[in-house]
Parts: sequence; C-alpha cells; structure tokens
Amino acid sequence: MTREIGGYFSLELPEGKELYNNCIRLNSARNSLRYIIRAYNIKTIWLPYYTCPVVWQAAHDENCKIKFYHINSELMPEVDFDEDYAVYTNYFGICSGNIKKLVKRYKNLIIDNAQAFYAVPEQGLASFNSPRKFFGVGDGSYLFCKRRLNENFEQDISFERCSHLLIRDDTGAETGYKEFKKNDESLVGQSIKKMSNLTQRILGSIDYTKCKLKRRENFQVLHNALKKTNKLSIKLTDNDVPMVYPYLVENGEALKQKLINNKIFCATYWEEHPKKYFENYLQKNLIPLPIDQRYSIDDMNYILSNILEDRKGRKKYVLTEKTSKNLLQKTWYWLYTKQVNGIQKLILNLKRKCLKIFPLQADLIVVDNWFPAKPFLGFRVAEFKWLLTHVEKCKFITLSKVIYKFSEWKKEKDKLYLFSMPVSVRRYNKNKKLCADTLKIDKSKLSFLEDRPYKAKGAYCLFLTTAYLTRKFFEKNKIPFAFTLFPGEHLKFNNRFSDNMLKQVLTSPMFRGCFITQKIIYDYVVRKGFCDKSKLYYSYGGGFTQYKENTILPKITYPIEKKTIDICFVAFRYMPKGYDKGFDVVLDVAKILVPKYPNLHFHFVGNNTLDDFNKDYSEIQKNLHFYGIQNADFFPQFYAKMDIALSPNRKVNIPYRGFDGFPLQNESCIYGVALFCSDEWKMNDKWREGKDIVIIKPDAKLCADTLDEYLRNMKKVYEIGRNGEKFCKKYFNIEYQQADRAKFLKKYLDIDVKSDF
Repeated sequence: MTREIGGYFSLELPEGKELYNNCIRLNSARNSLRYIIRAYNIKTIWLPYYTCPVVWQAAHDENCKIKFYHINSELMPEVDFDEDYAVYTNYFGICSGNIKKLVKRYKNLIIDNAQAFYAVPEQGLASFNSPRKFFGVGDGSYLFCKRRLNENFEQDISFERCSHLLIRDDTGAETGYKEFKKNDESLVGQSIKKMSNLTQRILGSIDYTKCKLKRRENFQVLHNALKKTNKLSIKLTDNDVPMVYPYLVENGEALKQKLINNKIFCATYWEEHPKKYFENYLQKNLIPLPIDQRYSIDDMNYILSNILEDRKGRKKYVLTEKTSKNLLQKTWYWLYTKQVNGIQKLILNLKRKCLKIFPLQADLIVVDNWFPAKPFLGFRVAEFKWLLTHVEKCKFITLSKVIYKFSEWKKEKDKLYLFSMPVSVRRYNKNKKLCADTLKIDKSKLSFLEDRPYKAKGAYCLFLTTAYLTRKFFEKNKIPFAFTLFPGEHLKFNNRFSDNMLKQVLTSPMFRGCFITQKIIYDYVVRKGFCDKSKLYYSYGGGFTQYKENTILPKITYPIEKKTIDICFVAFRYMPKGYDKGFDVVLDVAKILVPKYPNLHFHFVGNNTLDDFNKDYSEIQKNLHFYGIQNADFFPQFYAKMDIALSPNRKVNIPYRGFDGFPLQNESCIYGVALFCSDEWKMNDKWREGKDIVIIKPDAKLCADTLDEYLRNMKKVYEIGRNGEKFCKKYFNIEYQQADRAKFLKKYLDIDVKSDF
C-alpha cells in the first residue's frame, strides 16, 4: 500500500514492539486452533469440558471428532491422552506448573493460552493466546506452531469491532457492554484471517513489563487476603501472569451478584455441568476477580472491603496506602514527638538482650557482602535464590558493622574493599523487601549479621573475600563452613596478600570444603599446598545459571527471518570506560565493520555508555543499541535475535577484585548465540576452538578481521552457535549445576537439598 501523507490524524499511540515476533498472527484464538487442526491433519482431539464453547466450535468447524475430558480440583485432566491429540487450557493464567508436567507426558499436547497471554510460547506441540482478554483490541491471536499451512489468508479489519473500547472511555463500562457483546459475537463464524493492522499497531504500543508487574502485584494483594478462604489451591510460579484472581468459595453466586451490584464486574465461566463433576462447582461458585493493569492496590482493597464483611454487615478494616501512612505517622508522633520516658533506649536494650540469649538457628547459613542489593540478577543471585528455596531451614546473612569487631578486619580494612558494605539499615530493609518480592523468596529468611549467637549445621558463601572476613565468625560460633572459590574478589595468582587470605581460610579449624569451577584455580591451590586435595571439589561449569529450558525461544536467523546481523555485548564493568571487559574494543570493532556491513547492529546490555568516550560515533549511532542493566526475564527474547556474543575482556587484575573467569557471556551460548571470547589467562580446557567457540584477541583490528571472516559465512556462525549450545547444556544446565552443588553441600556440610529433577 502506498504511504499516505497529510490529512486528518490517526490514533496517537506510543511507538513500541510487540511481545511476540516469531509467530503466526491470526484474528482469533478459535481460528488458531482451527489452523493447528489443519496443519497436523487432526481427525480426533481431546477437549476439556471446562472451557469456552468456541473451542468446541473450532474443532467442529474443521470436521474434527471431539473427545471430552473432566478436570480435578488441581485443574489437571482426569484422563490419559496417550498418543492422541489434546488441548489443555492454561486456566486463569496460573497453570504453568501443570503444563510443565503434561508436556513431559504427552507429545501431542496443544496449549490454550487464551487466559495466559504472557505464558512461555512453543510449549508442547503448539500453543496460542488471545490478546483481547488482556488488552483493549478488537481481534487477534498469536499462534506458535512448527508446521505452516501453504494458504494465503485474508487480512482482518477490526475497526468496526472496537466501538466498545471508545464508548467505555467516554461514557463508562455499563454503557458499552451491549456493544462489547455485539462485537464479541461478530467473531463467531469468522474464517481464518490474519490479525488486523489496527490490532497489531495497538499491541506494538503496550508497555508489557509494566502490565505484567501490575497484574502480579494486584493478584498477590488479593491472594494474601483471600488464600485462607479460597478453596482453589493456587501455586503461582515465576512464569505465571494471571488473567484474573480465581476466588472459589461456597455460595459464590450470591457473592458475585453482590460485587456486580457494587459495580465490580465478574465474568461467569462457562457451561453448566452435572453436579457430580468439579466443573459444576467451578461454574456455580468461582468468582474471577479483576486484577489487570487498569487497577491500583487501592482498587484491590476496595474489592476486598466488599468481600471481607462480618455477619452484621460491617466492613472489616482493610489496610490501604492511605491508612497505613496515618498509622505510621501516629506511631511516630507518639514515640518521638512525645519522647515517652526513654522508650527508644528501652526497646533497643531489650532487643540486644534477647539477641544475646536466643541464638539464630538454621540448617544452613548463607553469608554474602552484597546481596540483597540491586540489581537482582546474575549467577550469584540465581544461586542464592536456589539455596533459599531448596534448603528447608536456610537463613541468609548480609555482612554488617558487626564484622568490624573481629581483629582481622581491623588490621586489613585499609587493604580490603567490600562492595556496599556496611549498608544502612533503611536501605537494607528497602532492598530486602524489593528483593523478596522480585525473586519470590521468604523475606523472613533474610537478615543482617548481628551481635548474637548462631547455631547451624553449616555455613556457605561465595568468593575468597567473604570467606576470609567471616572465618572468625564461623570459628566463634563453631559452625563448619564451605565456600565457592570463584575468580574475582581479591583472588590473584602469586600475590602475597591474596595467598595469605587463601591460607588463613583454608587452614581454619572450621573449614570443610572448597567448590572450584576453573581448572587453573584448582591447580594453583593444589600447587601451593594450602590444604589437602580431599577438601577441594572441582566441577567445571562456572556460576549457577539463570537459564531455564522452557525460556528458550526459537532462533531468529539471518537472512530468512530478519534482515540484520546482530552482535551483543553483555557485561558489567568494574573499571573506567569498561576497560576490563573490552567495551572500547567492541566500539572500535563497530566503527571498522559497520561501514562494510550496513545491516550489522551492535547491542549493549549493562552499565556501559558512550558518555565515557570523546570519540565521534555519529556515523554508526543508528547501529548501536543500549539497553542498560536488565533483569533475567529480558534475555530469552533478547538472545533469540542475537547471532554473535562478543567478549574481548583483557588480562587485568581488576582493582579490589582480581581477575575474570572464562568464558564471559557463556549464558548466551545456551540460547544458541555464537560466542567470540578472549582467553588471555589461557583458562580454556574444554571448549573446542573454532567449533564450540571462537577465541579472539582484545584488539580491535584483530577482532574485526576475525569477525569479518565469519560474517561472510553466516552458516558457520550458526553452526558454532549450535555446538556451543550443546556444550553449555551439558555443563551449564540447571540440572548439572544443581546436582553438583547438592553433592558438595551434602559431602562437606551434611546439608540435604531438595531437587527439582
């Protein structure tokens, strides 16, 4: 279509990106199912009784024989599908745990994510969603199906089905409801069509991260208040972004009607069923409470105030942001403005006395000098989360001013540099809450190191510095300890200060074992003779990865699925201008190669910026993309588009840190990205050069020459990416990492670890 310039204005929508790219865009979820039935030539299919009838209609329209199945109170099927084709509904967007179990059992499982827009795509044989249930659009469905039909589908036009969206904004929900029903019914009988341009434009303007976080936040507010009375067992995982809060109670119909009368609109799901089946109980008593991105915590509390009433009809007190502020202000005024007879000193003295009397008890105490400071990502955070969730009685201790009491710290405080230590109590408490909410861990398991007794089977930490600082603490409390000796945090080769730290830690009477991930470090410790080899546990694989199998998205390759070649640089710098990680090298490589390859783009994640350089990059500015520091959920989609990960880190002893391990950016390999990495310390002993990885020099000209050779042969790049992926899935997959650390903790500290595998 010829571009139109001038005339009247269109809708003013912010520019953005759709959440999903590598998919089939159709006009409705029901037609996505029809597409799957055609693509796989399905003659018979299992469908749940408890689902929207349009799903049944879709199968009927394709002349597909239907077998129906019931679900139980866990929302799981009550039949065995064997080798048959079957559709499972991700009910309310909270069933990722069920799906994980089902896809392992059934190879022909189709996932209906109509109620789970954010669910991980490409699970099972195929999957599809329905944006209309999450956002204000007139049509649409994203379909993830490996088989493609050789059919040309007409483009849908949806503006006539969007009237209810405008009416609601103008005159309210009730006024637009009839129009909504009419527009919804207009989709019935529609042939398979492509998603409309209008819907695609709207879906490209949404802040998906904001919507996701708001939905989960609102869901949690309701769940915290209602979980004790909710007859539906809910286990929200990190991958779940709910559509509604499914509240199941006795006499749910009456409560639902009361909420509707108070303009809290709740849908009814779906057809009636015989009384003996669980579906009937759901249909009668389930209340889907709205929790979407339009509503605040105060809105959730308004919903709760209409639910939580005593028998006399009086509303129970619900703590809102406003009322909590008032309570805090009143308490503060009473304690401090009135200055009640030294109450502050009294409370503090009582606390100190109680701490000295009652020890903190745990099976495992984990100690760190940084966590839970932001950002909440990286291998360190991934391992700590794993320990806190897989060791039953685990406590996490952050180093505090108490450490100054140990004489060794006083002696060495001028030489040691500890990141973010000591942290203020206010900042710590803020970080703790935010960290617990972000990582979904129990906040009560996190605390400062305090002047009190501690009792535990064992203690564990990462890095030499932390082990050195806390060894006297472990000795004082007679707690056996073990640690991981990663590169960094003062570990240096043939350095008197570093060697002294190692000797002090490895000869401590409470030291039990050392976990080592780099062969060069293992050989160094053995050669120095700091401790018996029996106390050293070597396991190649680096840090505990954040990679999960179900987060890997299909590769988007050049030139078939995209028109650009994409190189990424993911690093957190510790030296000016990112000298340690070779940030300057990457920029110079870009200046050399972009004029030769105009479709070559460089993507930077981390705390590196162009502000540190006086050079002019205006000629290639449009080919440089900066994302800042990102959370773990950013990377699956990011790496799916990347072709090469570039890591030209230098052989330097980073001030106060030591040296980097090998290879950096290794997690990119798990997603099939070809890794081009330097190895100035000669640490590689397992990767096959030129097959699994490409070893480069941290020199712009040499690096550009190497890249130039491979950019002319992208098939070779993708081959290296596939080989690197296989290598990483062997040594860096979660099962391998978890199993080895569980063995280590059991062997040296007698700590039992729950396994996910």
